[in-house]
Amino acid sequence: MNDVYDVYNDIREYRLVFDRIITGAKIQKTADYLRSQFSLHEERIRVILTSPPRIITSFSTEFDAQDARRSLEKIGCLTDIEPVVRFNGIPIEISLKNKALIRKETSKVLRSNSSLTLFLVRIDRRDNAAVLPSFLGNFQLDVSAHFRDSDSIAGMSEEMFLFLCFGTDKAGASVVRTKIHGVLDKYLEGRADIHIGLSLFPEEARTTRDLLRLADPSRQLPDGKKHPDKGAPTGISPADDTTETLACGLSDPAPEVKAPDIDLSGNTPAPDVPLRNRIPDMSEYFDDIRGNIFFRLLQMEPGDLQDALMVLPVEQRQRFRDRLPWNSPLLEYLDPSGADGPAKPDQQVLNEASIRRLDAVVRRMSLEENLQIRQRRNREVMAVLKRSEDLPTLPAVAMRVFHLASKTDVDASQIAEVVTGDPALTAKLLKMVNSAFYGRQKKINNVQHALTILGTGELMDSAFGLAMAKVFDLKDAADTLKPEILWRHSVRTGIIAQALVTKLRLPDMDEVFTAGLLHDVGIIFGLEHFGDIYREIREHSNREHLPLFNLEEERFGMSHAAMGMCLVRSWNLPHVLVDAVAWHHEPQKAKTAPGLAAMIGLADFLDVTLANEEKQKKSALHEFIPWLSHGHWRILESMIPGLNESVIHELMNTARQALKDNASFIDSIGKL
Repeated sequence: MNDVYDVYNDIREYRLVFDRIITGAKIQKTADYLRSQFSLHEERIRVILTSPPRIITSFSTEFDAQDARRSLEKIGCLTDIEPVVRFNGIPIEISLKNKALIRKETSKVLRSNSSLTLFLVRIDRRDNAAVLPSFLGNFQLDVSAHFRDSDSIAGMSEEMFLFLCFGTDKAGASVVRTKIHGVLDKYLEGRADIHIGLSLFPEEARTTRDLLRLADPSRQLPDGKKHPDKGAPTGISPADDTTETLACGLSDPAPEVKAPDIDLSGNTPAPDVPLRNRIPDMSEYFDDIRGNIFFRLLQMEPGDLQDALMVLPVEQRQRFRDRLPWNSPLLEYLDPSGADGPAKPDQQVLNEASIRRLDAVVRRMSLEENLQIRQRRNREVMAVLKRSEDLPTLPAVAMRVFHLASKTDVDASQIAEVVTGDPALTAKLLKMVNSAFYGRQKKINNVQHALTILGTGELMDSAFGLAMAKVFDLKDAADTLKPEILWRHSVRTGIIAQALVTKLRLPDMDEVFTAGLLHDVGIIFGLEHFGDIYREIREHSNREHLPLFNLEEERFGMSHAAMGMCLVRSWNLPHVLVDAVAWHHEPQKAKTAPGLAAMIGLADFLDVTLANEEKQKKSALHEFIPWLSHGHWRILESMIPGLNESVIHELMNTARQALKDNASFIDSIGKL
């Protein structure tokens, strides 16, 4: 399944690359630091320090990478940070710089109606004691002299480099491959085994992802041919790196892909092929399935599902587990490593029945009923998101508050002037600061007084969040979901999130209330532009008891969280708010603020659960389905010591009390 959500499954990391030691600095001090902080063994430390540039380690967030960089700089060790992407299902990392290089060269090919061959070259040491040069260095200066000026060479890792050969077709690629091997063998003085993979643009693939997948040296036979069971991908989409990219970071969707015409009877006799070779390729599907298909998979026998997962890489199994409900009984059975969980007699040996069941799973996943409809709707959503005039604008007063908040020398009188200029905002703000939300004994009568009590930062965050109510004031969607209901839920979520942060004493969560108010802003976009479809999705969610965001992904190719991310980015709001909105259902994927995203998602879960218990006809929130995934749970475990079901019940009571204490405040500002 090709859809825009693929972007979120790609893994972004930040390499910390050793450059050099400052003159006068003690090398031993750096060696000791690398050993103690990164658990590197002596031989690796020697290679890093004597033949740079070398990769020290990788981080999932830029913040952690910068922190390590600063620590090393203090002891005289200079490093660089290189952002890289690992495409889902491909064991190859590519830097953003090299990704841009491929984009540039493939664009040139399309403009000139020519062709290009992408080679990936990997080396393996023949002697474990040998230290080979790093391809992250200036090796290309030595190698490029043997090739044309129109060809491009760039290091992918210490052991792999990228070679782009412009104007080369399939016949010429074999000649170039032989030449690369000869030049490199001479350069390395025969100290390494050389593996070369290749792919042709646009003949074999048109996306960076597919070019790299096909050129992976590990899937090439000695003569340069590809393994027959790993051929070119079906449904090639336009070049993802030569098409326009949205401001929110999403690329144009792929064109329609017609589902293959296969017999679904399951009675087809097995071909005369070894059993193991007939295991279907599950990796193309498991990361992408959404909605009904995903939940139908969860109804399978655990043993059958385990059979399917056992043919996937460990990381992909973990991603699948992360999407399960936090309390799913399948979690104990579907251990990502395959080492734990209840034993199955034939777990390691797939029999004929298992192969047929796996094949049936693949067929179901590849023939989802609404495939072409979803692709068309996905293109429609993307087209609207690309038109800035169709996006909700930031309310004027919110924009002025945000502008003031970005200044370092803001004056309290300026803030008071902006807030008091909007009587409705002033009234909501004073009701908020006098509510149990802040727990002030003495009544605050004006904005100036509120400023002296709360401080400029906290007051501006609250004012900005409350000003966003105007974004939710959508009149035409009342027959689908009243915007007032969504705003009320957003206010309740913000209050619960603030109460959780206070109870758990979590640091660096100043934006938690505002993030709670904004977390579902993407639904407003969906209601405004696709009201009829949203009505169907909500009815389906309520009828089948399935979470809204998963059905959105099935119908649109993206969820309200992704839509909300685009809106918040278009308003140039801080990255932490963008992260909280984008990943409040999947905080394990957040890069900037996973903790904040996890708290907002937990507050959302608790509010919807409480609303379901209360059966509040007034708010109709009982029609939302609460959802907390295993991946979400893993992030919460890192923030809440001893997290278990009892702790969740305790936090539920905290949320219940917070809503009770702030009931009058919610009633007063929960109206648009």
